Amino acid sequence: MPKLGEFIGALLSDVVQARVRADLEAIRVAEVYSSHELLRHLPVPRFRLPDITVDVPVLVAAVDGAPGGVGGRSFGQPSPVEITKAVRASLSRSGIRLARGESSKVVAAAVQRGTELFASGPHVLLSPTRVSTEIAGVVVEGVRASSRAVTDEHVRLLATATRESMASLLATKLLEAPSLQVMVTAGEIKLHANPDSLVRVRLTISEDAYDVVPRDDGDGYYLTPE
Repeated sequence: MPKLGEFIGALLSDVVQARVRADLEAIRVAEVYSSHELLRHLPVPRFRLPDITVDVPVLVAAVDGAPGGVGGRSFGQPSPVEITKAVRASLSRSGIRLARGESSKVVAAAVQRGTELFASGPHVLLSPTRVSTEIAGVVVEGVRASSRAVTDEHVRLLATATRESMASLLATKLLEAPSLQVMVTAGEIKLHANPDSLVRVRLTISEDAYDVVPRDDGDGYYLTPE
């Protein structure tokens, strides 16, 4: 059973393939015209698809991937072990060396701040950028308090490394967005639905064609509107 997005994507893909087949046919006709004494002086017929309207019935069968109990966030909470690993990696990347006890204090403060952020609301305002920035701030503050030998350059590298490490970690915590499972074939709809339960999907697809143009330096190509 396809998702609604997969069904719409298949429609768009078929429209693209229709344009491809039309262009290939135009090339074939152009070859015929070029070899004919009279036809070679006529314009080659070529059709475009400026607008296509599709109106199809679908039956919504289920809703999948709806995140539960996360307060509207698009990402989940990292574990203390994951935060610890990210912070220790940041310390190593920035070239900062702390005593084991001091390093543990910095990591513990970062884990605590992460827990506080995910425990407070409103969760919908909690973004990966905010989490990464605040944990980086806690780490920098802890390092400054632990060692006077840390230079401003070390601090700058540490802040950047921590933000990047946390951003990479949170990228793995992205939650699947809710999606609709739909029935689209005539047989499925006839078997499972009555007319009152159908949903109509009406799409107007506008063609936006591009020409493939070689780069001036000869290194590849770029797309430009047709």
